[in-house]
Amino acid sequence: MRSSRRHPLRLAFLAGSVALSAVTLSACGVSTSDTIVQDDRRAAADRENQQRADATAAEARHGELPTRPPGTIAVGMRVAESVTGRAIARTAATSSPVKYDVQVAETNTGIQDLCAGRIDLLQTARKLSAAEHAACAANGLQVEKPMIIGYAVAVLVTRNGTDIGGDCLTLGGVKSLLATSSTVTNWQQIGFANQEFAAGGPPASTAAMQPIGRLALGFPIGGLSQDNLRGSMQVFTDSDDIGAFIAGDDRQEVLDRQVRSYVRRVTLERRSADANAIARAEREAADAVVKKINAENRRRTARGESVADPEALEARNAKRVADAKRAAATKQRAANRRAISRLSREYRNEQLPSYQGDGRLAVVGYPYYEAHSDVLRPLEIDPRTKSAAGSRPDCRFPSQHTIADGSYPLTLPVYLYGDARTLRGELARPLLRTLLDDNAELTRMNDVAGLSAAAVSRTRRELGVGTGTSPAPTSSPSPASPSTTTATTPAPPPAPGGIPGVDAPQATP
Repeated sequence: MRSSRRHPLRLAFLAGSVALSAVTLSACGVSTSDTIVQDDRRAAADRENQQRADATAAEARHGELPTRPPGTIAVGMRVAESVTGRAIARTAATSSPVKYDVQVAETNTGIQDLCAGRIDLLQTARKLSAAEHAACAANGLQVEKPMIIGYAVAVLVTRNGTDIGGDCLTLGGVKSLLATSSTVTNWQQIGFANQEFAAGGPPASTAAMQPIGRLALGFPIGGLSQDNLRGSMQVFTDSDDIGAFIAGDDRQEVLDRQVRSYVRRVTLERRSADANAIARAEREAADAVVKKINAENRRRTARGESVADPEALEARNAKRVADAKRAAATKQRAANRRAISRLSREYRNEQLPSYQGDGRLAVVGYPYYEAHSDVLRPLEIDPRTKSAAGSRPDCRFPSQHTIADGSYPLTLPVYLYGDARTLRGELARPLLRTLLDDNAELTRMNDVAGLSAAAVSRTRRELGVGTGTSPAPTSSPSPASPSTTTATTPAPPPAPGGIPGVDAPQATP
């Protein structure tokens, strides 16, 4: 009860203190609420002034950026035979008046060139960082919203009907199978069935391998090399060979082709060393003959013999040197061939086990998987590096839906970056129209998943790009030289249920 009686007094005292403080401040000529408002207004005004100054400076720098000749647009890309490179070749072959300056450079260089105004458009499979956005904005470039032209997707597949003891891998599991440090030779080592493990796929530089390099192994776009992948991984430049590898058919024929490919690569790698070995053998043979000739000359001098025909003797000696060099070179070439043959036999013996089991895993692009989904079994991917004990798996199946919404973990959107004014400008419109009109074909040619019809329509609306009206060219384009390029004839669709090179006509992804 005592506390309840004292409570009103305390409140009255506090109220009186506040009132007294207000009166005291007022008596000093200070209004706390007015001061705060004025400070906020000054801060807001300072911010607005700074923003205006930054915008003015950026616009000034934008006016100082490099320019192109009239009617020319500069486009950057990591490889010439990209989706955009092929689209440029096709567009340039039509009646479009636009000229294209294609610049091939690594991704980081391309982004720097874009922000510095050295190129107008850039195809890249990664988003710009905050610092890169700031660098572009400082030069008055608005690159916040790129155009998506497709998706680089890696699908890990086994032969349909083969039981490897599991159907889902974490990103960490992908790394444990494909990284250069991998020691996995049996699926049992990662908790699957007792099946010998073997892996195959396209070269590290291809679109299908970029998600593996970036999202599973942690390398930058374009930074993955064959040395970063397990040494026993089979590398196939032809989709026929990937199909045969997974199907397990024609194993001997596929192995023969793989060995021949290995021999060509080794021969090329050894070319300089083998040439040096031949040159060294020739020098040693020539030196040996010259020593003999010098010894003969000394003996002749010691006996006091004269040479009846010095020119004839010189010619005979020169022939002796030439014959010795020729014989040494022939012998060394034979030794080089024997060395390559020995390496070929060793390589065949090393690879033979992987062609005799059913535990094969291949990395393919989504278009290839989609065309052969009835004979290929995809592994689902869990986006975690490893799953916690007792946790529920978070497995994602590769599909057009999970690729477009970004939920399939081995997906990299392929962007076309450019200043908003450029993307909506007249110079870019013929190229953008080709990218959208022929999106399915252009992306398939690069083993890249294309846009859905809804996505194409949405992009048309956003950028104000209608359907094409230019006459279609009739011959094949060359992405490296757009000024003389023409359109590619679409490849015939693969027969349902087949794998190219095994039981169906060849399909071009």
